[in-house]
Amino acid sequence: MFRRSVPIALIGICLGAAALPAIGQQEDAGQAPEGEGNAAGEDTQQGVEPPSITMVHYGPGDAGGSLASLYPDQALELGQGENVFTGLLKRETVSERHGGVLVVAPSGQSPDQGVAGAVRTQLTDAGWLTLSIAQPAEPVADLPERVLEPVQPGAGDEGNDGEETAQNGNDAEGDSGSGEDQGGDEASKPPDMTIRVAQDSAAPTRDDEWQQRATDRLAAAVNVLRNENVGPIALVGVGDGADLVLRYVSANGATFPPGQFGMVWVDARLRPPFSDGLVAELGEGYSVPVLDLYDRDLQSERAEKRSAAARRGGFSAYTQSAIPIPRGGQAREQRRVSARIRGWLSDDLESTGGQ
Repeated sequence: MFRRSVPIALIGICLGAAALPAIGQQEDAGQAPEGEGNAAGEDTQQGVEPPSITMVHYGPGDAGGSLASLYPDQALELGQGENVFTGLLKRETVSERHGGVLVVAPSGQSPDQGVAGAVRTQLTDAGWLTLSIAQPAEPVADLPERVLEPVQPGAGDEGNDGEETAQNGNDAEGDSGSGEDQGGDEASKPPDMTIRVAQDSAAPTRDDEWQQRATDRLAAAVNVLRNENVGPIALVGVGDGADLVLRYVSANGATFPPGQFGMVWVDARLRPPFSDGLVAELGEGYSVPVLDLYDRDLQSERAEKRSAAARRGGFSAYTQSAIPIPRGGQAREQRRVSARIRGWLSDDLESTGGQ
């Protein structure tokens, strides 16, 4: 009796376990009709609201708006009217001031981004007041003129006497399926037209208006440094910021006292006319101190051309150095570029021991 009761108990347990999924299916099946009654897109759970996501986008003209919240003690509003922009002024962290440094970031980058951010934050430990600015937004090319030349009715239907259209459009006596296929082919055929793109639709360039806005930014920033009585001033251009520095210096270099002014080019990307005629633009025997830094990990023909031009032109205070120049997020923390600039500043620019 005992041996027979064991299998019977096992069978009962198995049947009870098999009944549990069936009960769950019945409960799910009972809930299904309730879900089918909901309107499309309606939440099936009462009282539960979908998550809300808010996205905020800063356009090119407003990208610097967040700098005031990130650095409320450093952000400065410069310029006037529509040309107002935000710069970052960071004072020296030592008792003795050696001068001021104006940093021009590459186009499309923040004044606190990449190499520009590293230079502006790290030179203050060596007694240099720094002011970092961004370039104006790049000009956007106008949409090219489009001339549409519609084809006259019947222009592409030589030899068609109109019977074909009637047969394709009205096929009551023929097969109805064939007529529908032909009608669909005719409807899907795009209309004939010619689009002629204007030949003068060139890529966006930095026109005179953009150059004026950019040099006005530099002028406003230089005036801030002068009002601070910083003494010697160095203009540091990163990437194509070096081109903007050159354009400002070529027009306003005479306004700086002798021996109190210099330029630093970091990974310079110059545009014409400086990329092709550096000596012609700056003149023979150019005596303003220049430090030209380029990435030693890259074979730069542009750096070699600049060095050769400076030798031919007899630039008396031109120095070119090859150092690692990191890209991306690492550039913000790297110190080699800032250390090289700091050593050059102490050797080539006179210190006034000012405020």
